[in-house]
Amino acid sequence: MGVCGAKVVDDNPIVDEHNDSKEPAKTEKRPQKIASQDGPQEDKESSDFDFKETLKSVLLLILNRLVTALEYEQEGFLDLAQKRSKKNYLELLAPQHFEKLLRDTFDLDAVKPAEPELERSDPSYEQQRFFRILEASEKAPFRPGITRDKLIAAVQKATKETQKELRDSAIQSQSSDLKIHLLFFAKALDVVAGDIVNHPELLYSNIDDICEPK
Repeated sequence: MGVCGAKVVDDNPIVDEHNDSKEPAKTEKRPQKIASQDGPQEDKESSDFDFKETLKSVLLLILNRLVTALEYEQEGFLDLAQKRSKKNYLELLAPQHFEKLLRDTFDLDAVKPAEPELERSDPSYEQQRFFRILEASEKAPFRPGITRDKLIAAVQKATKETQKELRDSAIQSQSSDLKIHLLFFAKALDVVAGDIVNHPELLYSNIDDICEPK
């Protein structure tokens, strides 16, 4: 799905061929949404489902691009990881927090992540393993009992850990290009910032701010 939604264009005006007056033609009114017979509860469940799917899509998209960026610039990130006493360059984003989130949130038993094609000694092994988890999570359903509020709490907790690691890495990096990558993704993860538990509309506002920065 696209992160940014398309704008809705008004319907074409209804033209009365027998109207010779200079008055502007009336526009057709959009039909009002008919409330569900099951009432507000069904509407809330539908709204929560849409919210969870949106949050899932945005989060996986950002993580996907972050991991891809690390791979593209892996030579520089390998040096930085060594400087920070990390086992591999993927540790620059504290992946264990998001991996736990993904395994706890999505039914990865139903959609098992593919095994990496690389040897464990390869510098990109952990990056590819995590990438496969992201791919499986995209196809996997939510586990039972994952409410909107539980999902938000878990996402915000993992996000804060990763943002801290990215910013700490940026501080210690001598490369301006690597700093740009690290700080960009730390900022992008602000998409889940704020009180989106009580104000879920804030998530959509955050997405718009990323798509169309002011």
